[in-house]
Amino acid sequence: SASDGQGSAPAGTATSPAAAEESSSTIPDIRIPKITVRDSQIKYEDQQSKAAYTVDLPLLELTDVNLDEAFPLVLQARVRDNAKLDLDVDLKTRLRADLAGKKFAATDLDLNTTVGGIFAAPVKAAVQGDLQFDQGADTANVKLSKLQFANLQATAQVEASAVSTAPQFKGTLKTDSFDLKALLKTLGIEPPPTSDAAAMTNVKADLAFSGTPEKIRIAPLQLKLDDSTLSGEAAITDVATQALRFNLKLDKLDADRYLPPESADKKSSDKVAAGGAGGSGAAAGASAAPTGDLIPVEPLRGLNINGTFSAGEVVVKKIPVRDIGLSIKALNGDVQVSNLGAKLLQGS
Repeated sequence: SASDGQGSAPAGTATSPAAAEESSSTIPDIRIPKITVRDSQIKYEDQQSKAAYTVDLPLLELTDVNLDEAFPLVLQARVRDNAKLDLDVDLKTRLRADLAGKKFAATDLDLNTTVGGIFAAPVKAAVQGDLQFDQGADTANVKLSKLQFANLQATAQVEASAVSTAPQFKGTLKTDSFDLKALLKTLGIEPPPTSDAAAMTNVKADLAFSGTPEKIRIAPLQLKLDDSTLSGEAAITDVATQALRFNLKLDKLDADRYLPPESADKKSSDKVAAGGAGGSGAAAGASAAPTGDLIPVEPLRGLNINGTFSAGEVVVKKIPVRDIGLSIKALNGDVQVSNLGAKLLQGS
C-alpha cells in the first residue's frame, strides 16, 4: 500500500534534475550495417532567381554507420541546372562523426568529377586527401595529396583557426610542371601566339600563404616559366581595396620567345634596315633600347600597388638588359616608377 512506502521509489534511487539532463544528452549508440539509395532524383527550383537544379543519384551507400569509428561512403551523382552546368561526381571516402568530442573528418577522400557546360569542353577535376574539423577547438585541417584540374596537378595543405569567429589560415601549394597553353585552350581561352612554340609550356609554382578573409600574404613565392624563375613575396593587404604589395626578383627572361611571330615581310624589312645601318647597327640598337617596353605603365593606372622588382637579365629584341631594378607605386590613376636602374650591354 502507499502507506508502507511500496508505492514510492526506494530511498536513494530518485533521479536528480542534473542526472536527468545528463541522461537525456547522452548520445545513443548507433549501429547501422548499411544504408543504400539507388536510382533517385532530387529537383530544386529557386522561384526568385528562376534557377533550377536536378540531382540524379545512381548510388549513395554508407556501410557500418556508427559514431565511434570511421565508416565508408560511396556517392555517384550527376548535377545539372537549367543553364549549362552538367557535373558528374564520383566520391569515395571514410566519414567520422564524433558527436561527443565534436570532431568530424573525411579521410581517404577520393573525389573525381567531370565539369561540363562551362568551358569549351568537359574538364576533369580530382581531389585526394583528408579533411578534419574540430568544432570544440574551432579549427580545420585540409591535406590534399592530389588536387587536379585539367592538366594542372598540385598538392596542398591548409590549417585554419577560429573558423566560426575570426578565421585565420595558413598553408602551402605546390604544382607539378604543366603546359599553360594547353590549360588556356581547355578553358576556352586562346593562348597568345609566341615566336617560340615551346614558350609557356613548362610552368611550375611553389608557395606558402597565410591570411584572413581581409588580407592574404604569399611568402615564399616561386614561379617557374620555362627557363625563368620569379621569386620573392606578395601580399594583398586589403582585399576590399585590392591593395597589392610585392618584392619580386626575376633571374632571367628572354622576352623575344614570348613575342608574336614576325611575318615574312617584317623579317625582310628588318634585314634591309640592318644592312643599311652598316657596322653601327649594334650600337644604334643599344642606344635605342626598348626600356619603355619593360615598364608597361598604362595597365597599372587602375591598380593599387606598391612594390619592388629586380631582374638579372631580360632580353628584348635581341638586346640584353642586365641588373634591372625599380620601385612601382600606383594609386588612383597615378603611377610612379622610381629607383630605376639597368645596364645595357656594357653601358648603364
